[in-house]
Amino acid sequence: NNDYAYYGDLCSSLESGGRRLGTAGDSKYDYDDGIFSAFLRAPEIIIGILALTVSLAILWAVLLRFFAKPIVLATELIKIGVFIFMGINSYDTSSRILCFIIAIGILGYNVWARDKLFFAADMITQSVKALKANPWIFPGLLFVKLFYALNSSLFVLFFAEGINLVEVQFENDTCVFRNPDYSYNMFKFIGFAYLWSTLLTAKIRLAVVANIVGSWYFHPENKPPVTRSVINSITTSIGTLSLASFISVIAEKLNRMLMEPWYKTWCGPACFVATPLHIIMCVFGAFIQSFVLMLTKFAVILHVFTGLPFVGSGKKVIKILKRHFKGGFVTEVTSKGVLTLGA
Repeated sequence: NNDYAYYGDLCSSLESGGRRLGTAGDSKYDYDDGIFSAFLRAPEIIIGILALTVSLAILWAVLLRFFAKPIVLATELIKIGVFIFMGINSYDTSSRILCFIIAIGILGYNVWARDKLFFAADMITQSVKALKANPWIFPGLLFVKLFYALNSSLFVLFFAEGINLVEVQFENDTCVFRNPDYSYNMFKFIGFAYLWSTLLTAKIRLAVVANIVGSWYFHPENKPPVTRSVINSITTSIGTLSLASFISVIAEKLNRMLMEPWYKTWCGPACFVATPLHIIMCVFGAFIQSFVLMLTKFAVILHVFTGLPFVGSGKKVIKILKRHFKGGFVTEVTSKGVLTLGA
């Protein structure tokens, strides 16, 4: 203890066991209130961003209602142009080759799916019509969005408090703050739980939309209220939605693992083999992720329509996709690209 005291107040605060837990975030600065202090001091930022988001969403929905086909074609051309631009401006040869190959792949995909692209545009138009015919769906989705906001707030809180959890350790003739070893595993768990709960919120939102829109399309004379759709999604359907979200998390993690060029470190002169392998793994990971997300999404929709559990819905989805895989896959990928462009 005398050695610790010799190196200053930090060391002298250590207990006899040579260890003390403390917080590293006790700021003494007047304006260091945290990462959200700017929003608290200027709430008009939040109001302005929300107003702009709502305005752009309405404008994008109107454009999709009347110009879905041109927007779909423009989206595909923009994707090709983005990868060509990235390839031209890339300084790394392997990245340049990868970007050009992806651009060629997207072009080939568009040629292969040219007939289904217009079908996807028609589905997007029908979706906008469904939202127009069911305006009360938005309060229900706003309620679900509150779960997402609460989840994000708790994630930020837990992560920040985890960062502040430190130990005072004696290293190299001085005392320093260090996060305990178990905190890194805790961060991994918090990150996984946050991703899973975020995808669960998305599945709940999907179930609400599927319930209302499906009822409007198949039996408009017997549409359930939005409150019933929300209650069903967070009660009787929560098990199916949780399992679908968990599978989606695994697909996301697998895609990220395949995107990491970890093997390049070990290849050395064999990089001419590693680069094509990296490209294949990236494409394979993206395809697996898209397919699994599409499968879980369709399984959730079919679960809402039929009441079957996730496994039963998944089996029916696989049977349907055997007959209509091209149309389903193109519609899923195209609609996601259009929404991403609008976002």
